[in-house]
Amino acid sequence: MGGCTRVARWCVWLNPAGGKRGTNALTYYELSAGRHSPEDSPGTGQASNPGWRCHDDQMPQTAPAPTVIRISPMAHFASVFVALALLMFVPAFGRWSLALLVIPLGISLLIARLRTVATTETVTARTLRASRTMGWDELTGLRFHKGGFAKACLRDGSEQVLPGVTFSTLPQLTEASGGKVPNPYQRS
Repeated sequence: MGGCTRVARWCVWLNPAGGKRGTNALTYYELSAGRHSPEDSPGTGQASNPGWRCHDDQMPQTAPAPTVIRISPMAHFASVFVALALLMFVPAFGRWSLALLVIPLGISLLIARLRTVATTETVTARTLRASRTMGWDELTGLRFHKGGFAKACLRDGSEQVLPGVTFSTLPQLTEASGGKVPNPYQRS
């Protein structure tokens, strides 16, 4: 009894010649569900077919997951320390100084929101209020400042900050772009 069952959601195959059983990944079943018809196994209602199932060459290729480059979550500790420092002003200025606690909340919001998402076709810079998606062909280069995020230089002469992208994260960007961004750490 080989084939894909919707109950188990795993591809199971039986090699009639060798009698060996094995399982394949969940994604193979989901990608192959449209290729199997219930008519292949009358009486069971399941989409199955005797023999080997879920061949790699028959499955559609999916795009790799986008690479997300963001500020380290450890940066939230800085927000906590800023909040503790601002709490020292509460005895001196009363309740009105509690409004200063909006500052560490804003810092944490920035840490959580700022990121760069890169795929083989596009790069998306997400800032606090907006996101901008650019194709790799729109970029002429990257510019780095000491201690800051990279800036993408665009063909129209403008620049776009790429949050989270630093010189040390360039290998991640190189891999995500499919080599469109050179890796300075790799020897030629």
